[in-house]
Amino acid sequence: MIGSCIKGWSNIKHILMLATGGTIASRESGHGLSPSITSEEILRCVPEIGNLCEVETLQLLNLDSTNTVPENWLQIAGAIEAYNMTLEAAVTKLMWILGQTEDIPQIQRLFYQSIQNDLIR
Repeated sequence: MIGSCIKGWSNIKHILMLATGGTIASRESGHGLSPSITSEEILRCVPEIGNLCEVETLQLLNLDSTNTVPENWLQIAGAIEAYNMTLEAAVTKLMWILGQTEDIPQIQRLFYQSIQNDLIR
């Protein structure tokens, strides 16, 4: 997977599928529709996609669209930016974060947060 982080590593397109819930990920819950289908389940519905590109999924949220708030939009933007880092920037950032904390949730939060404009726009 490291190779997919380096721009131009191969000719195959690399796609990041961010799952946030919404109508497409909803099932009947007994009380109406509720987001409960994962990004992996959605991707399995299109097995031919592997012939066209490499898809990486990230289950970022699992919310009904009407329940999203600006904080969720920032999470989405942060995830997009974080996945657009060069390999060198990702390693450097992770090393810096590991020097700050060993708490896994905090490591994840810091990695997807812009620090000194390190994320490529």
